[in-house]
Amino acid sequence: VFAGSRDRSLHAVQIADGSKRWEFEAGGEVWYSPTVDNGTVYAGTQNEWKLFAVDIATGQKQWEFNPEDKLVTSPTAHNGTVYIGSQVGYLYALDVSADSR
Repeated sequence: VFAGSRDRSLHAVQIADGSKRWEFEAGGEVWYSPTVDNGTVYAGTQNEWKLFAVDIATGQKQWEFNPEDKLVTSPTAHNGTVYIGSQVGYLYALDVSADSR
């Protein structure tokens, strides 16, 4: 199970016994629900307004996206693209294989 928190972290918890698998310090409160796709957890933050891609097994950051405006939705992923909405009405579509995020 993956959950964000006001403690500025993304948490991975073992569903069988509730033990902590890992914790990723995101630098901002993780208010919106993370999403999982193809071995990666995607989570956006408040305060810092970033989207993070985190390895599902290790909790290590793979990449981050820092737009010029505030991210205000939960991310979703489909066919190698992550989508997230912003406060000014943009819908960002990020190619997860690209180096130009």
